[in-house]
Amino acid sequence: MEKNEKSYEILINFVKDNIKSGHYKLGDKLPPERSLAENLNISRNSVREGIRILNRMGALKVIQGSGNYIHNNFLKPLEELIILMSSLEENSSLKEIIDFRYALELEALTLAIDKITPNQLKEISSFLNMLKTCQTEEMKSFYDKKLHFYIAELSGNRYIIDNLKAFDTLLNIFIENIRSKIFTDAENKEKLFKSHEEIVQGLYEKNLKKSREALNRHFEYIYKYMSK
Repeated sequence: MEKNEKSYEILINFVKDNIKSGHYKLGDKLPPERSLAENLNISRNSVREGIRILNRMGALKVIQGSGNYIHNNFLKPLEELIILMSSLEENSSLKEIIDFRYALELEALTLAIDKITPNQLKEISSFLNMLKTCQTEEMKSFYDKKLHFYIAELSGNRYIIDNLKAFDTLLNIFIENIRSKIFTDAENKEKLFKSHEEIVQGLYEKNLKKSREALNRHFEYIYKYMSK
């Protein structure tokens, strides 16, 4: 044991090292707690504490009566980390959050445009139609996010998807007031819908330039109302 290393950290490092080496893969079951304790020369309480922490991190899935399995559900810990980081960073700003979201969405769009299928185009068109026809700000907000997250999912990039979801949790703390301002402004509400429409048209045409320009205008509206 390294100096000042807590016993449960031995278990955590053991699991991390075995994942990095490829010995443990997604879905693999850990040895029993007694075996881990004996092999690592730590107490079973330390094993349990290490497992609890890895479970909280999203690296392990604990199934009562079955065992502990290598897992990769890191979204919740990522959300908590981002919100905590934003709270502690004195110079953190809403603009920085939106800048990062824009970068993620731009890359998602770039990846999605070559992968999207006819059925997926129909699906995203249905979101666009609901965005146009629904009457309440709440539902417009719902389909606005639905459309954007669907494009992220079509990118097929897990890192983009999880980061967008995590940052959306933080952004929701600030953005609802901005959405409300946009949706109650008739002129800009129409411009916002037009930008969504052109994003989807670009996907249909596999015209990345058109979709990117429309996404850029979409975020220009957000930046405009962010400053009000």
